[in-house]
Amino acid sequence: YHVEFKERNSMLWKRASPTTLRMKEYMVTGLTEGLEYEFRVMAINLAGIGRPSAPTDPQVALDPIDAPGKPDVISITRSTVTLQWTEPQFDGGHRLTGYIVERRDLPSKIWVKANNVNVVEPAFTVTDLQEGCKYEFRIRAKNAAGALSPPSEQTDTIICRDEYG
Repeated sequence: YHVEFKERNSMLWKRASPTTLRMKEYMVTGLTEGLEYEFRVMAINLAGIGRPSAPTDPQVALDPIDAPGKPDVISITRSTVTLQWTEPQFDGGHRLTGYIVERRDLPSKIWVKANNVNVVEPAFTVTDLQEGCKYEFRIRAKNAAGALSPPSEQTDTIICRDEYG
């Protein structure tokens, strides 16, 4: 693949990487924070370079946030798990506004949001879990500029059951 980008009001598309990309994910570097950019992708095969995709909606370039620390499991019951974690080392240059707690119901590979309220402290109790089911959890941070961190390392597998009973 080739990824290209341009400033929102520019006509000039620039190639984001000097070499052909084999992955379907690429971090574009060298952007100016606060400016809006559009991105597009072209596939490459033996016949040559394909037509570019439609451009993305304009995206504001933001300094990245570090991932929060791996969540520690503070307590487990048959329907809840309480987690605690450390803040990201770097907040992207803007105040942290909260965290997104993500849950994976094993054996699924899909992560889903586990909090429906803004989590402002580095701790949260996930509720409405199923007794005997297996879960993993991870955390993302967000800041006042709207940047979202990569996910933390995930917890070990947790089985919901009362610890004393």
